[in-house]
Amino acid sequence: MSYLDEKALEIVKNYSMSHTEQPLRGFDIAAQDVCIIWKYNFTYVLRTGNVARDGRYYKVTYDNDKGEWNLKVFKMFDEQIIKE
Repeated sequence: MSYLDEKALEIVKNYSMSHTEQPLRGFDIAAQDVCIIWKYNFTYVLRTGNVARDGRYYKVTYDNDKGEWNLKVFKMFDEQIIKE
């Protein structure tokens, strides 16, 4: 795993720990609780796993020219299967 991969995981872990909707009493979100779903160049799409269960997805992008990270957070409200 590269430095950028680890940094993206750390950013999401830290955000999730400080922005949970309900306190995670006695739990710590470990790096393995954050999953990289998709990665291309300096852009990652991640989600939190079993501990947080917050339904959030994260887009983390590294701007190499500016040396900064951008975090966007999305929440899934519903999932439906529509058959033809």
